[in-house]
Amino acid sequence: MIDIDRIKQLFTENNITFTERKFSLFDNANLPDDIKRWIEIMGSTIQLDLTPYGSAGVYLYSQKELFEEYSDEHDKIIKDNNYFVIGFGPNGDLTCIDKADGKLAFIYHDTLWEETYTSFDELVEKTDLDLKDFLYLVLSGQKYPLDAFDAKDYMKIKQIINRWDPIDLLSHAPKDEYNFEILDIVDASNKLFKADELAAAINKIFTSSFDDAFSASMEECMEIAKEIKSR
Repeated sequence: MIDIDRIKQLFTENNITFTERKFSLFDNANLPDDIKRWIEIMGSTIQLDLTPYGSAGVYLYSQKELFEEYSDEHDKIIKDNNYFVIGFGPNGDLTCIDKADGKLAFIYHDTLWEETYTSFDELVEKTDLDLKDFLYLVLSGQKYPLDAFDAKDYMKIKQIINRWDPIDLLSHAPKDEYNFEILDIVDASNKLFKADELAAAINKIFTSSFDDAFSASMEECMEIAKEIKSR
């Protein structure tokens, strides 16, 4: 579920101005209480990770925009499948919350608007990130999924890295133990086209995070890089 108190704390710690107020238009909507609390703190638009050109890595809808999106018949398929749109990323893909578990998901906006899908599964890329963790990544300057393509890569690469478990942590640590490294690898994979370059990046990322605790060979890194590139 959405940890609103922690999100408010994150905003305050990072000097992000938010406007908290009641918004009656959602009173009769069939929404979980935590999403209604999110709506209450979104009295104004919030733009995060601004570029020098003024575009935002994360655009979070104001209460008015949330209601307009929620009421848009074009987006009815999103609402019918138990998701709530909270904003969008740089390429226009919609950022959503799964009402069932509070996890973040992304909608391919081109596919939605062009209506080139046959099922909702073709529209959505789910993640295991909750909103609090996502906003922490953004506000702390870490890598984060920008859109549905990044979300898909993140979840697939996470499966590969967690199965590899190069530091032998996951038998006694949470499944998100490598999230920072995985998101760095997603970014590297999008920028590097050759497997050997990605293998070197994987080695550098894990060495930077874990020092001598990371002892995998370059051959192992190459096998992981090949698997990522063949996905």
